[in-house]
Amino acid sequence: MPLTGSYCDMGKKKVSNNKSKEWSKESIMELYLDQVLTDGRIPVSVYAFAKSNDQIEQDFYRQYNSFDHLENDIWRSWLLSTIDVLEGDDQYVEYTVREKILAFYFTWMQHLLKHRSYVMLRFSLVGQRDMPSFLRSLKVVFENFMHELMIEGKDTQEVASRPYDRHYPKGFWAQFLMIHRFWIKDLSPDFEDTDAFIEKSVQFGSDVIARGPIDSFQDLAKFIFHHKDFIK
Repeated sequence: MPLTGSYCDMGKKKVSNNKSKEWSKESIMELYLDQVLTDGRIPVSVYAFAKSNDQIEQDFYRQYNSFDHLENDIWRSWLLSTIDVLEGDDQYVEYTVREKILAFYFTWMQHLLKHRSYVMLRFSLVGQRDMPSFLRSLKVVFENFMHELMIEGKDTQEVASRPYDRHYPKGFWAQFLMIHRFWIKDLSPDFEDTDAFIEKSVQFGSDVIARGPIDSFQDLAKFIFHHKDFIK
């Protein structure tokens, strides 16, 4: 027999009284980072994570469908915050492309320093050559950011137009990962070696994407091909 009247009302009140306050994305991020660092590992399940924070499992799923989804959002939000800081600086717009890339790396690493323990733990759980799954969303934002800088660089003639120039952001992505792995192992005071590595890496990257002897040779080869009758 279905419940009616006062019994049904009592059941509704009980569910209402026990319902936990809905989690926000920000609070889930904060509690997750704290728990991962405290336990030294990823929580065994969403159920266990929610219960340990006096929440219910479905409240987590209102915001994220998995821990992987959550971690991707954490890293992506950090990167977006870094870009916001850069673009909020009045001097940033006056920088060259090389200076903007340097400013990005230095600002990003300063932000990452606040979470160094977590970064070291997460990178320790992936293979040296593996693409960290928790960086997938960040990678999209990063490559779009670099793509815009490459377009700007072509306008200012800092970046050479080449048949393969659409791959430049992927090259910077490889650089991005390399800098992180270097920083994790860096034991120098105030990470001075990482700063030097960033400067040298960015300088090398800037040299690669700029016009140079190879481009001059290609121009000369095209000219000779079109005027080959003149030099026979």
